[in-house]
Amino acid sequence: MQSWYVDQWQDRGLFLEATFTPFAFGAHWLRGAGAELVERLAAYDHLGVVGVHLSERSEGRVALTRGGRLRIAYRLRDDDAASLRYGIARAADLHFAAGAREVYPQVGQVAALAPGEQGDRVERARVRPAELRLAAFHPLGTARMAADPAAGVVGPDGEAHDVPGLYIADASILPTSLKVNPMLTIMACARRIAATLADRLA
Repeated sequence: MQSWYVDQWQDRGLFLEATFTPFAFGAHWLRGAGAELVERLAAYDHLGVVGVHLSERSEGRVALTRGGRLRIAYRLRDDDAASLRYGIARAADLHFAAGAREVYPQVGQVAALAPGEQGDRVERARVRPAELRLAAFHPLGTARMAADPAAGVVGPDGEAHDVPGLYIADASILPTSLKVNPMLTIMACARRIAATLADRLA
C-alpha cells in the first residue's frame, strides 16, 4: 500500500507518501453526485492516493468537563493550513506528472483539477483551515510520555503517572507529531512496554 515517498519538502515539515485505501474506507473522499459520482466510483480501481503528512505545530486538548463528559478540541493553525495546501498542491502535480486525468484535492470548493490546472490553484485557494478535508490515521500526543508527571500522562515504561497499573502503549504516548509515518515507532514503543509489563507480571 505504501510504495514510495517524497521527502523533498521536509524543511516545510512535509512528507508525501503513496498509499491507497479499500473502497469501503476511501470512497467517501470522492466528490460529486448522481451519474458523475457513479462514474468516479466505477473507476475506483484506477485511482491513486498521495498522503500528505505534516509535522504540524497546531495543538489539541483532551479534557473532562465539570459534568464528566469528554471534550476534544483541536485547532489547525493558519501556517499549518498553508503548509498543507502547499503539500496537497505538490501531490496534485505528482499525479499529473504520472498521467492522471483528474485530481481530487480535498480543498474547499476546489472539486476536481484537470490536466493543465496544476496544484498552484490549490495553493492559492482562499480557504479556512476548517475547509481542508483532512484525516488523521495515527493521532499522537494525547497521553504524552514524559518522566515528569507535570509534562506527560505516562512515564517511560508506559505506566500512567496518576493511575498505577494502567499502561498505555499506542500512538497517544508519542510526545509530538513525527515527520514520517509513525507505525514502526508505535510498534517499537508498544513492544517495549509489553515486554516491561510481561516482566512485572511474571
